[in-house]
Amino acid sequence: MSSSANADSDNVTDAGPSKSALDIPDTNPSEPNKNNPKAFVEKLKRNWAKGEHLDFLTGHLAGYSTAVLEGNSRASEYLDSVVNEYFLRFHWKLSAAEEPSSSYDPSQPPMTEQLTPIESEQKHFKVTSMRKTICMWLDYRTKANKKVGRRRAKVEGDLWARLLGQLSGISQHKPKALQPQQRWSKDYFETVVRDDFEARWAGQGNEVQKGYAKLAKTEAKAALATWRADLAAAPSTNPVDRQA
Repeated sequence: MSSSANADSDNVTDAGPSKSALDIPDTNPSEPNKNNPKAFVEKLKRNWAKGEHLDFLTGHLAGYSTAVLEGNSRASEYLDSVVNEYFLRFHWKLSAAEEPSSSYDPSQPPMTEQLTPIESEQKHFKVTSMRKTICMWLDYRTKANKKVGRRRAKVEGDLWARLLGQLSGISQHKPKALQPQQRWSKDYFETVVRDDFEARWAGQGNEVQKGYAKLAKTEAKAALATWRADLAAAPSTNPVDRQA
């Protein structure tokens, strides 16, 4: 995302939010660093924003997310406005761990600050650095929010969901539509089908019934033995078996 001219230190107001001289922190780099252009540039760690800094950035998350959806140009413009407002609230000499000495009052005109050449350079580097930092902060949380709201893949294609479902007693086979005759039988089994079925079954004779009873027990015993063997065996590494 390219930087707009609005976010350059020359276009960021050189003042704190009120007219009081106390709003300019009495902070100066140590003697060896006083002429270092990057004296106020910080190496910030993750979750660096705390207190009022965090409140300010959080208040711009929704606006930045919307701007991102409108394109890179709009997002860059919105970012510039955030950076400009940030340095109205937090003087450029303040570290990210420090809070301003007074509350931001947008009705108060910004105070003009007379900068030495080295201070102008230091401010330029501080604004440029913080623009990148703020951009990364907003980008990370905007993408994180998208992930939270992202549509999940179909649950039947999620191996973990299928495993948890099996452990919970949920069948691994998804329901299928009944055939027309099956659906009709479901409605009329008690009133029509049952009597006819029972009559036909009774008409098969004792020997046939005993034969099917024995067959049912044999098939059940074989299925149970296979199931127990599968449970005791090591997981198959065959891709076909894994998709079964």
